[in-house]
Amino acid sequence: MEKWSQANRTLTLSKLCFIAFLVCATVGCSPAAPKPVPATPKVECRHPLKPNEPPQKIHEWKYEAVSRAIMQVMQESPGGVKAAELTGKVKSKLASVDQEEITDLKWSVDTVRGEMECRGEIERISNEKPLTLRLPGATTPNPTPPATSKTPTPQTSTSTPPPSTTTPATVSP
Repeated sequence: MEKWSQANRTLTLSKLCFIAFLVCATVGCSPAAPKPVPATPKVECRHPLKPNEPPQKIHEWKYEAVSRAIMQVMQESPGGVKAAELTGKVKSKLASVDQEEITDLKWSVDTVRGEMECRGEIERISNEKPLTLRLPGATTPNPTPPATSKTPTPQTSTSTPPPSTTTPATVSP
């Protein structure tokens, strides 16, 4: 008898679940249905040295906040900014609300910086170690002098030529 009642309970439970499913499907009362979350737009950020890799995606509002802060930092430092110092300087330019919302600021700054380089909004100073960035067309205050060659260059003289061995003709009065 115990076996029969267990099977009967299972059958009754199955019927109740099926009835509840039908009612919820008809009326739309399912509490487990997720509410639609509006999609936030994202910006695809490329890396200047890795063109074949898929771009990183960052929320548009984060991109706008970080890129605005990077531009402020670059405008205040016309000679360039070391990439290692960029995150700290950007943090000081961000609003406190944005600082709290952006969980991984270093990743965000590096990602946005890469896209800004690809777009030509900022540029790397070539041959600088460590990596230094600046606005396009900005000049560095103390540019690195070009390497000098070891071979001496011939000296050209701008002084008067040596006297000739022939004597000029004298004119008599």
